[in-house]
Amino acid sequence: MSAYEFHKHNLLRDFCEFWFVYHTINRKAELNRLVAWAQTKRLTYPLHLYRNRLEQTGRILFRLALTRPRTFRYARLLYQTKNLLFIPPKYHSKGTARYYAKKSLTAYP
Repeated sequence: MSAYEFHKHNLLRDFCEFWFVYHTINRKAELNRLVAWAQTKRLTYPLHLYRNRLEQTGRILFRLALTRPRTFRYARLLYQTKNLLFIPPKYHSKGTARYYAKKSLTAYP
């Protein structure tokens, strides 16, 4: 019975790892859209904030791609498949920018 519980624990850990990588890929895409939106609106402070957050997310993804290549590959494949089936929205939903606008996340000069 203990071997079954150990196997179940590994599946849960692997799924949590996969979900973290998938969520990080999705966050990077959303931040790319927010950077483009801030550039078109000419908003300097949010633009710096989003670029800083995008750079941090890029570093996290790079680390994940090096340490967990198989999980990263599967998460990216699922994300690309999702984008083919469900096209990302052209406009952001209300409150999307507020999620990334925390003061602790910024490195504004």
